[in-house]
Order: sequence, then C-alpha cells, then structure tokens
Amino acid sequence: MTVFIPMIVALVLIYLATWIPTVLKYKRYWEYGKKMPGPPAHPIYGNLGPIVGLSTEDLPPVFIEWANELREQGASIMRLMLMGKVYVWPLNGHAVANIVDSTTEINKGDDYGFFDPWLGGGLLLEGFGERWRSHRKMLTPAFHFAKLGGYFEVFNHEAKILVDLLSDYSYSEQTVDIFPFIKRCALDIICETAMGISINAQINHEHKYVQAVEGFNKIAVLVSFNPHLKSPFFFWLTGYKAQHDDYLNTLKTFTEKVIQERRSAIASGEVAKETSKRMMNFLDLMLSMEESQELTSEDIRQEVDTFMFAGHDTTTSSTSWACWNLAHHPEIQEKVYEEMREVFGDDAATDISMESLGKLNYLDRVLKESKRIVPPIPAYQRKLTNDLEIDGHMVPSGGNITISPMVLHSNQKVFKQPELFDPDRFLPDETAKRHPYDFIPFSAGPRNCIGQKFAQLNEKVMLSHIVRNFRIEPRLEYHATKQCLEVVTKPSKGIPVRLTHLKKEKRALNARLRLRVDMLFLAVVASTMALAVAQDCSSATGTRASFGAYLQCIKEGLDADYGTYENEIREHSKKAAATCFASSIEEGNSKDRCVLAATDLSHNAWDKNGPLRECSICRTFAAGAIKAIKATPAEDQKCIRTEISKAIAREASYCLQKKIPNFAGVPDIPDLEEGSFQFKESVISSISDHILIQSRLSFCGERKPQRASSTRACLASPFVGYLSGHCKVLASCDAKFTGLCAQTIPATRKATCECITEARDDLKKRIGSIANVFNDLLSGGRGGLAIGSANKVDICTSQIKKQMITPVNDWVNVIDSALSACIRNKPAGQNLAMEALLNVGCRKVIADTTGAATSQLKTGFDFVNNLIDAMVQRSGRFCGGNHCLQG
Repeated sequence: MTVFIPMIVALVLIYLATWIPTVLKYKRYWEYGKKMPGPPAHPIYGNLGPIVGLSTEDLPPVFIEWANELREQGASIMRLMLMGKVYVWPLNGHAVANIVDSTTEINKGDDYGFFDPWLGGGLLLEGFGERWRSHRKMLTPAFHFAKLGGYFEVFNHEAKILVDLLSDYSYSEQTVDIFPFIKRCALDIICETAMGISINAQINHEHKYVQAVEGFNKIAVLVSFNPHLKSPFFFWLTGYKAQHDDYLNTLKTFTEKVIQERRSAIASGEVAKETSKRMMNFLDLMLSMEESQELTSEDIRQEVDTFMFAGHDTTTSSTSWACWNLAHHPEIQEKVYEEMREVFGDDAATDISMESLGKLNYLDRVLKESKRIVPPIPAYQRKLTNDLEIDGHMVPSGGNITISPMVLHSNQKVFKQPELFDPDRFLPDETAKRHPYDFIPFSAGPRNCIGQKFAQLNEKVMLSHIVRNFRIEPRLEYHATKQCLEVVTKPSKGIPVRLTHLKKEKRALNARLRLRVDMLFLAVVASTMALAVAQDCSSATGTRASFGAYLQCIKEGLDADYGTYENEIREHSKKAAATCFASSIEEGNSKDRCVLAATDLSHNAWDKNGPLRECSICRTFAAGAIKAIKATPAEDQKCIRTEISKAIAREASYCLQKKIPNFAGVPDIPDLEEGSFQFKESVISSISDHILIQSRLSFCGERKPQRASSTRACLASPFVGYLSGHCKVLASCDAKFTGLCAQTIPATRKATCECITEARDDLKKRIGSIANVFNDLLSGGRGGLAIGSANKVDICTSQIKKQMITPVNDWVNVIDSALSACIRNKPAGQNLAMEALLNVGCRKVIADTTGAATSQLKTGFDFVNNLIDAMVQRSGRFCGGNHCLQG
C-alpha cells in the first residue's frame, strides 16, 4: 500500500496544479455569481456535488428541477458554479432575448473548444468576426427554399429504403428499436445532399463514421461535466485521449477522402449530367467557391463536417422522439395519419413534395410539440464579449451563457402541464400568447441554425413515410427510455416499438414467405358470414369452399421446409391467447358485468338519499360531472363509457406487455354497460385464425397425412367452439408445438389476474395519496401547504392531479376529453373541466372551519375504496371460472 501513496499524492498535486489556476482565473466571476439566483454552491466545487457521477440520463431532471424552483421564486436566470467557472442560464424567453438578439454577443462558449480539432472554423464554432459573417453569407443560399426542393428526390428515396427495412419487423410484429434505423437513414440523406455520395449506411450497419460520431460526442459530454478531464494529463491518464484521437482521425479522414474524390469527379466531368438534373449539393457548391478562392480546402472540410454532424444527428433525434410520442399517443397518431391520407390518398408509396408538406399543418404542430418535450439540442452556449445586464443582474465579459431549450421548454408558467404531449399548444392563438424565444429548438437570432429548414423538411418526409406505412405501438412505458444529456439528445434505451403494416392488399406469400392477413378482405367475408354463424354454427362447414382458392394460393406458395413457418405459428399462439382472454371477459361480462357496470359510472351514491348524503365535500367534487352524465341521453352516456373503455384497454395492454414478452395485445375492453365485445372484430380475428390453421393443416397434410386427417374435425366450425380445439390443431402437425399453446394460455390468464390485482393496489395507493393531501391540508402538516390560501388551492389541485397520472394515461385528460367529446348539450353555466371541479372542492375543504371536512372525507374515501373492491371482484371472477384461459 505504501508504494502507491507517493503516486496518489503526485496525482493530487498535479490535479491541484491544473485546477488552482482555473479558480484564480475565474475568481471575479464567482464574485458576480454569488449575487445571482441559483442553487446553493460549495465554495470550492460549486454545484458539482449533486451532479458528479450522474449518468447523462439522470442529469436533465436535476437542471429542470433547479430551474423550476428558481422560477417559482420569481427568478429569470439561474447561476451554476462548476469548479471555478460560472454559467448563467436564462429561464424564460425574455431573458433569452438579451443574448440571441444581440449582434455582438455571438461567440460560442468555452465548452465548444473540445470540438475545435474536428469542426474548427465551421459555422457552428467560428467566433464573432468577418470570417464568420462572410462564411454565413456565402453558405446561406445553399439553404434557400429553391435549392432545398432539389433534395426531395434523396429524402424520398432513402425514406423508402427505411420503410422496406422496417417492414421486415412489421409482418412478424417483433419489437424493434427504430432509433439506429432512423440514424442510418439520416446519415445516408446527409451524405447524398451534403457530399453527393452514397455510403449505404442503411445496408452497411457498422459504418465507422457512425461509430466515430457517437464515440466523440460521448467523450465531449464526459469532459464537460468532469472538470478533471479538462486537464491534458488526466485526459491522457484515463485513456480518453487515445479514444478521442482515434475517433477524430476516422472523422477527418472520411471527409477528406470524400472531398478529394468529389473534386476529381468534377474535374473529369463525371458529375456534369447529374448536376444538370438536380440542384448542386452542398459540397459541390463549396468546391465552386474554392475555385474562386473564397474558401480554402480546410474551410471546406470544416463546413462539410459541421453540416454532416449537425444535420444527421439532430434529425435522428427529432424524428425518433416524434415516433416515440406518437406511439404513446395513438389518438394523435391517428389524426396525423388521417391528415396524410387527405393530402396523399391511400397510396403510401406516393413521393412527398415541398408543396404537399405545406398542407400538413397538424404534423407540423406534432413535430414542434415533440421538440418542445425533447429538444434535439439540449443546450447552447455563448461567451460574452462585453458586460451584459440580464434582468437586473450583471454578467461580466468572458462569462458563459447557457441557453437550454430543455430548461426553457419545461417552464410551467409558459407551458401548462409541460410534461404532457399536446400539439395544440402550437395553434396560432396559443403561440401568440408566448414570447417567441420560449420555444427555440434551433436557437434564435443571428446565430440560429442555418440548416433548420433542411432539417425540418427532412424530418417531415421521414416521419410521413413511416406513419403512412405503419401503426407505431410502444414496447416500454413512456419514461422508461429517458433523455440523455449529450451534445444531441439521445434515448437511454432506444425507441423500442412494435410496427404494424397498414398496407391492405390481397393475401399472397412473397419471396420471403410473409403471411399477412388481408383485413379488408376478411371484413367483407365477416359481414357475409356472421349471420349464418349466429343461426347455425354447423353451416360454417359448408362455407369452407369459399376459402378454397384462397387456401390453395397459400399452399402453393409454401416452401418445402416448413421450418420457416415456425415464427408465424408462435405469434399465432400468442394471438390465440389474447383472443381467448377477450372471449372470457365477454362471457363473464354478459353474465356478471365482470368489468364495470354502467351504474358504477353514474352511481346514485351522491344523490340525496345515497350513502354519501351527509358528505357535502364529496358531493362538491363529484356533482358537476355526475349530474352532467346522468342528464345526458343514453347515446352520450355510451360515448363516455366507450372513451373510458379505450383508456382502460391501454392500461391493460401495457400491464400485460410487461409480463408476457411479445404479447400480441388485448382487444378493446367491452362497452361497460352493454357487455358486447365488438363481435364484428372477434369474427374477423376468428376468420384470420381459421385461415392460418387451415393453411398449416394443409401444409402439414402433405407431409403427415395420418395426423392431419385425424384432426380435421376440430375445424367443423371456424368460429364457435373453435378455440377449444386450437392446441389439438397445432399438435396434429408437429409434437414440438403441443406444449406451446398449453404454456401460453395459462401464462396469459396468470398475467391477467396479476394485472387486475396490481391495478387495484395501484388505484388504492393513489386514493390513499389523495387522502394524505387532504390530511396535510387540514392539519397544516406539510411545509409547502402553509402558504397563502390561493397557493393552497393550487397545490391541492396539482397534487391530486399528479395521483391521476399513470404511465399510460392522464386520467384528468381522459375524463375531460370524454365529457367534452360526448356531452352535446352541456348544462347551462356548468364547467365540467376536471381541474375546475377539483379547484372548487379544494376551496371547500380549505374553507371548512367546523371540523366536518375530516369525517366527510373519510366517508367518501371509504366509499370509493369499497367501490373499487366491488369492481375488481367483478373483473376478477373469470380468474377462477371455467373458461379457456384455464388452459
């Protein structure tokens, strides 16, 4: 141990020798910083303590929480001190304007120095001066709309390749992380548009350039938040220097090689025909400037590297997070899809033009809202040339200003409930209420992103092709993949989704033996067969001939080796389990109302003679919504139940997907009163399963006829009673499938029952948390509630609403949306918004001076807990009943 002591002492001394001069250099900034609002700072290491050692995915919540606390105190800036340096963060658009509107304060901050060896004097990093101005002026025409229109051929071509690659996953409904697919597509687009070459990154997945950009950016973030790595000695000692140099060599070599090849091609006349057909690419434009000696070879490399880096990484981030937000908001995804159908029609392969993109107003709002929640660039930095006053605080020259869209876009005073995804925030009327710089995903002012129009068009084309071809469903809860605070915002766990192909065509197996159910065809068949099935199940046997030609087509397309069919059968067994689950609920619901009765929704508990007749507080909370529902026609009430059913289905699906890998998904929960289970869709699913089993049986019959013939009786009716024979049909062809269905169905039953229990426990926990809010309110037990009465009401309402947000649904919004969409004739003067009702209820609790509120609330909460128990008991009856889920 004594051998290492001198070494440790030496390292400490070296570190101090590099750090102390930095502290002394920035001492005067600390003096200014102490006078600015900010989180408490240690006199030596400043605010580094709470963030040192945190992963990049854990940093954003810390900065956002600090900023929100300061905004609540009325601050418009936030000061952070990190090992000698002071960083000032504007917290709203007004404060940002002091920086971005300036024509002199446009120098990039200190932390960009890490990128100098790579991007050097490119537009991204070049400091204030004539060189930056002249380059900006020369390159701006490259991003004029007239030239951007010439890039659409590349946008469409590469986006279609992306769709083809993702289609491989959509037909088998596998989980796929689409982030790397979008990244490679964006890189191919930027290479073709910026440099006129195709590197085929979508095919060549392990391209060194992609890996080098990723590695270089990760090291940049590490250096930014670990001050000791800014010491050349420690940077070398930790091994990052060697990695940095290797990545840098790859990046520069790649670009230099491409530039030289393009220069030679232009000189030999090889690209003359190409440039006559479409607009000149970015590199060609700059090479023409080289001939006139406006740019040097190094200038060109730096600008191309800048465009490559800024262009493909930010586009990847924006498009990927937009897909994630659409996956978690299917109703918004559907509106985007319908808007695209109106513009492009039903042909998903139609090329997209600049003119057609101009018609996609809702898509534009969706992308803006996605960038608000997850800005592609989490922060920009400027270094002051002169002293600058920001809202009464003097920031000295040389100080670093951090403009963070991540922090600005989370401003609760500007964006109500900023954590919620709401594209309507960007309706013209809503936008007009905000400062222009409250939303700045591409920075703003003279130093804004020169390529932002290019990026926006690129994102819209990619996303349009994806949404027109696939339904996107998430495979993780929304916050399971977090924002990583890197140079460009990355998802911590990728963007794992399930894609379902939307293309509707006649059933046929292609060269890759994809078996896709033609739902349009099946819907037509279902409508003609449903009546016959209902009248006499045996009549379905006679209808089998109508499938003859169709099944023969499938049979003829099959390969001799049926091993390629295994994945289809495995997926089908999961689907059968989901259908079986649906059938059990339908059967139980028709007898026992096993999910939720209509009386639960419009319960008489709040009436004059109901069990809560003495609970005036509870009646205040519930009266508006309950009276409105009871006063509406039956169709309106059914509409409300349907909307809530959809939300329940989302909760159920998420729970089951976590418990059963690759679970096929559950159908919609039946109408809460009617007990129907969307019979038409059940019939369609049954026909789909029947075709799959029939084709399997035919396929098997050619090889094992003795087994096949003994099981055809199982298919006497493809609908009623068919599921009971499902395992036998699979077993008839290959013994290895005997246990597959027997394992899957009980697993589904077990998981379903677990989900019901978890839902009850979670709901009761939330009810208990709401009760605690009131207990604290009445007792004054929590410090935050001891403010003025107006704030008490806001806090009470806010904390109740928080308990109504699950990973899948925001139930305040679900109920608000249901009431708003379904109640056509609202009671005069009745405000049905949940927030208004909660607000009134909280005020009544606060105003109570009789002591009655405590007992009244206890009565109300007891009643709600009993109601939950009754509902769950009904929902869980099938767990012990006699049905197919018992396997």
